[in-house]
Amino acid sequence: MLRKVASVFRRAWTAIHSDQRGLTTLEYVIAAGIILVVLAAAIVAWNNGLAQRIGELVEGLRELGALDDTLLVVTSDHGDSLGEHGHLGHRLFLYEQLVHVPLLVRYPARFPAGARRDTLVQLGDLHPTILELAGATGATQDGGGPFPSLLDESSLASRRYAIAENTA
Repeated sequence: MLRKVASVFRRAWTAIHSDQRGLTTLEYVIAAGIILVVLAAAIVAWNNGLAQRIGELVEGLRELGALDDTLLVVTSDHGDSLGEHGHLGHRLFLYEQLVHVPLLVRYPARFPAGARRDTLVQLGDLHPTILELAGATGATQDGGGPFPSLLDESSLASRRYAIAENTA
């Protein structure tokens, strides 16, 4: 049975990525549905495992008494499209589902628990933030540079756009 599912999945994936080659519209819809179910199940399973590992890391830091002195950052370099706009995966396009990713930061000395920001941030903002929190001097080119620190709320508040690129 597993081989049959794998065969259907392979055929569906090939069909989706090659303009429905050899499939009727109904077969295409069924194939897309199979792919979405398999991908959704894989993402949920992976995320559950990731959440468990992050929890273990946090608990280990707590046991060592180092949790409040450790900068924890959870983010992603991209999202994934699960059929929105007729696409699967994360290549070729820059839709909201691909560029709007979570950014969770925990460091009680500088980021209050439960605080949320509505400002635009980019992954490049993490570099100067980490350097600033580590006490590195001149790390952000005298406070300028292309990316502000997440601690520089005024620069982030005035940001009107974020830059994204597709390198596929």
